[in-house]
Amino acid sequence: MAVQDLWTNRRGEHTARYGRGLRYRVVVRGYPSTACRTKAEAESLNAERIVKGPPAARSAELVDDAVELWVASKRGLSKSGRTSAREAAGHVLRRWRGVQIDDVDVREVRAWIAGLETTRGTPASHALRSNVLQCLRGAIGDRVDLSSVTAGRKTRRAARFLSVPELSALAGAVGAHDAPMVWLLGTTGLRVGEACALDVWHVDRRRRRLHVVTSKNGEDRWVPIAASVLGMLDLSRGRTDPLLTNSRGGRVDKDNWRARVFRPAVEEAGLGAVRIHDLRHTAASLAIASGADVKAVQRMLGHRSAKMTLDLYGHLWDAALDDVAARVDGVIRAER
Repeated sequence: MAVQDLWTNRRGEHTARYGRGLRYRVVVRGYPSTACRTKAEAESLNAERIVKGPPAARSAELVDDAVELWVASKRGLSKSGRTSAREAAGHVLRRWRGVQIDDVDVREVRAWIAGLETTRGTPASHALRSNVLQCLRGAIGDRVDLSSVTAGRKTRRAARFLSVPELSALAGAVGAHDAPMVWLLGTTGLRVGEACALDVWHVDRRRRRLHVVTSKNGEDRWVPIAASVLGMLDLSRGRTDPLLTNSRGGRVDKDNWRARVFRPAVEEAGLGAVRIHDLRHTAASLAIASGADVKAVQRMLGHRSAKMTLDLYGHLWDAALDDVAARVDGVIRAER
């Protein structure tokens, strides 16, 4: 049981390894030898292993087997949920295939998650890192303590607000059949999943409202719709028929629509890096520009609080302050 200095010998002389690799090695009976960067880290690990005593008998179970069981447990999820689970499992298997669960080192996991890349070689998003870590925890978390491993800090992508001409260009690029979808998302702020779940009967033509029954937060809401956009919708079909349809007349699948319709149209319209969620941001910006207050925008978007709405879009109201001053000045001049 000892902490070994790999850079100097007992006489204090430099070894052949001096300056290369990790300097200290922890050797405790029953545990694999472990290299550490600092002496403090090595002594801490050495003391921890001595206190814990010899580890339990090792198991030959592989990470592969545990991950396969974890994936099997996700069969009850939605199609997109199962896809995300399989994607996360693929990343785990590419790194840990053939490794025994008892050989998984927490520090190696931490470094791997921090440097995780997509299959295209680009840095993984926070969401992907979180999904992959969730997979590994779900598979081996009862055997390896991964509580100290995190997916890192989430960085919020800047919102993109399309102008009306840009929204029109996008609607033109998707084609006549899918244009109502673009206008609906870009002017009402519906999430794409909410829009795909709408049936004809969810539209109140007289009040110009959409009844969102299936929402992210589980609460239904009524959303205003502009008369021009309402006129684009086909309300002549049966009440329980989907409001928006694919080219074969069935309900739109959001993932398929994103990949096959939306992304090619964004490229064709030359809009750069635009996501479907940016249409929701666009709807919020148009509502604010039209004079809607924070409570109205909150209700339209289905946010749980006005604070959330202000955190996302408060700067748009700030930008409108000059317009308020100009309107007040106009009133003053008119009354003189």
